[in-house]
Amino acid sequence: MSLRGSFFDRDAYVLGVLLGILFFIACVVFAAMQGTAWLIDVLLCLFGAASGWFSGILISPDDEDQDRRFSIYGKSISAFISGFVVAKLDGIWETTIEPHLLTIALGPIIVGALLFGITFAIGVLLTFAGRDFGRARRTQ
Repeated sequence: MSLRGSFFDRDAYVLGVLLGILFFIACVVFAAMQGTAWLIDVLLCLFGAASGWFSGILISPDDEDQDRRFSIYGKSISAFISGFVVAKLDGIWETTIEPHLLTIALGPIIVGALLFGITFAIGVLLTFAGRDFGRARRTQ
């Protein structure tokens, strides 16, 4: 017997959404508690959530047409992002030449990366699960 679309799936999805919202709020509160760069950290949380939401939509198309279009969009976006990252590697390399600069900047970089990563993952998971749950409900 399949539990897809049943009471248990709905409760699991609602619980996941609530936990996702709590994690997102915790990230924003943690970012706001940071020193002088709290606004940047909060913006990283918002950008991570929005990027995760967008990525979640891209990885969970609703039909064949969306699948085809999203594949094209995904290739274009990944080409842009990879080109951007490669262009920035030079600046990162120059920073590592000065070890004292790297150790000063490493803490905030790690915090920012973690805040972005957590909120990005929440955005992807909630979007993907929501679209999958909605698709399962429509097919019943």
